[in-house]
Amino acid sequence: MKNDTRISSIMGTWTAEVQMKDSGGNEMHSFVVLHFICDPLKGANQCELENCDEVDNNICLFEHTGGGSRCGSMPRDIADWSDALVFMYSGVDLNVPSHHQKINLSTGGWTGPYNLVLAQGTTSSTNGLQVSKVVDNYTLRYVRGPYTPFLRMDPESNLYDSLNFSENLGPIAINTTAQTQTTLLNGEDPYEEHLKTCAIGNIKPSLPMIKFEFSTNSRTQIEDLKVKLSYKQLIVADDDNNLQKILPTMKPRGFPISGPYCYNNNLKSWTVDIEFDSDKQSDTSLIHTCRKGLPCQPVDLDSCSTCTQIEVNEADKVTSIQVNGVLVLSIIVGILSVALAGLFVWHVKLKKARKNSAAISQDNTSEPSNDLELEQSHLEFEESDELRTPLISSAGVSA
Repeated sequence: MKNDTRISSIMGTWTAEVQMKDSGGNEMHSFVVLHFICDPLKGANQCELENCDEVDNNICLFEHTGGGSRCGSMPRDIADWSDALVFMYSGVDLNVPSHHQKINLSTGGWTGPYNLVLAQGTTSSTNGLQVSKVVDNYTLRYVRGPYTPFLRMDPESNLYDSLNFSENLGPIAINTTAQTQTTLLNGEDPYEEHLKTCAIGNIKPSLPMIKFEFSTNSRTQIEDLKVKLSYKQLIVADDDNNLQKILPTMKPRGFPISGPYCYNNNLKSWTVDIEFDSDKQSDTSLIHTCRKGLPCQPVDLDSCSTCTQIEVNEADKVTSIQVNGVLVLSIIVGILSVALAGLFVWHVKLKKARKNSAAISQDNTSEPSNDLELEQSHLEFEESDELRTPLISSAGVSA
């Protein structure tokens, strides 16, 4: 079963960034910012079925006409729910003094939302000698959802034009990613067959792929989060002579650029490779927060609250998440509330019991004086009558 607390810890902004400069003064800055929020349709439409594994591109769907549910296909079916929605903002800046060129490309704004299922994988058992034990993991799975037909390019975008937006970030890209996503994190180049040749056609760009792995440290009892991210951002240089000159010269200098790939039936497109693995050294940095100078989150977007406190451990590139903190606090508050209510009820009953006891005691002590009280009362009434009589007579004389 999926752990809602761990999933909530994934929500928010993730910033992946590459900043490199060689001895010749050539610079590259590339980034992709992903902002995760909850899908409001999840609660009403989500279902689960045995032998319908989301890791294998399957998804449980309700039969809205006849009732019941069925195991659908992520590449073929339109899903009416997902675990999360993600918005994306990406770009690349190139500064090449040898060519006297500065190039700034970006999506110009946020694209999305993209519907995501967080496919929960299995965890293998470990022996007692290991310090860290994997307890949970989730891999992104893109699905076609209610928002897919409405994805649009930002008018300020100069990374893609209206013709190739759909293939790189739009509905076609979602379809392509859904078909190939089970193999996108295996460490291989998904476009290798299209490298330096158009013999088998054009590449089909994919969207960013991420895997989140939670592990427990046996010494500290704190859950650590390790992340693996892969995104090959396509740079289309068909009509840009400057890019056609610059990109081939940067790859030999060690910049994370691959190509040329066949796209639009020519070999004039390259990819900027944004690759991150918590367990490996990388030119890419990844943080679970915003970076100064880069987009943070879509304007006026109501994001879901995260149920955890997140601490980024930059030393070993592991994000530590205090998963149990809020849960323990909630349990303590609940116990104290119940205890307080019990004390209040006990106090009311005790007060009532004391009041009844006092009343009974008073009755017992006051019984011998009852006759005396009646005599005094009778005398008071007699005196009162005697006082009233002259007043009445006097009143009659006046009249």
